[in-house]
This record gives sequence, structure tokens and C-alpha cells, in this order.
Amino acid sequence: MAAVALTAPTPGAGAQMQWGTAGATIIAGQVVYLDTATHTYKLADAGAVATAAAAGFALTGASSGQPIKILTGGALTATGLTAGEAYFLNTTAGSIGLYADLTANTDYITYVGTASTTTAMNVRIHASGVKIHA
Repeated sequence: MAAVALTAPTPGAGAQMQWGTAGATIIAGQVVYLDTATHTYKLADAGAVATAAAAGFALTGASSGQPIKILTGGALTATGLTAGEAYFLNTTAGSIGLYADLTANTDYITYVGTASTTTAMNVRIHASGVKIHA
């Protein structure tokens, strides 16, 4: 399965959210990490341990320097999901996919959540810091 692009993300009941500043152009639905050097959110990807430390899903789009709202855990409603699938950070910046999509020895495993339906995900991010063994 290719990278999954979530569209129309909205928080569900009990979702945890926070505001921050974008350090790049970000589209709502993309996965972001906090760049601790600049204290800004940038697109997460599984290619390096720092960028694989996902913080959450962008609920709003933003350009660099603009405010951005992030869902860090709990219920997320969006289209583009497959019911019953567990999703992981993908190597395509800002996207998610299935575990089977991580194949390179340089990919880091970051679980982001499980879809309960085609439009609902329980977000529970865990950046393991562990490389996949392909």
C-alpha cells in the first residue's frame, strides 16, 4: 500500500490538541514532529530518528512561521483510512502507511494509531527509536 494522505481531519471526543508554530509548509492531515532546535513543527518521516519522533497530526494547514493546531492523541476523524488497520509513520514526509510499507534498514518504526472505521482513528503515537529489520 502506498502512503496514505488523510483529508478533512477533525478532532473527535476527548482528543488532545495543542498549538504551535509551523517550520515548513504543512497541510492539514499530515504528521508532524517538533524540531527542538527551532521549536517549530515540521513534516515527520520514518527516515531518521529525529524526524520519526512524531508529535501528532496537523488539524490546520500553515506556512512556515504561522500558527498550527496539532492533534497529539485520541479520536481523529478523517477520510482515507481502512477499518481495522494499524498505521505507522511512512517515509514520505507527513504521511502514514502500513507496517509492511517500511522496508529499508534505515526506516524507524513509529506507530501512530489504529483505524476503527474508514473515517475514524484512535491516535496513540509511539516513536520507538528502533530501525526496522528488513
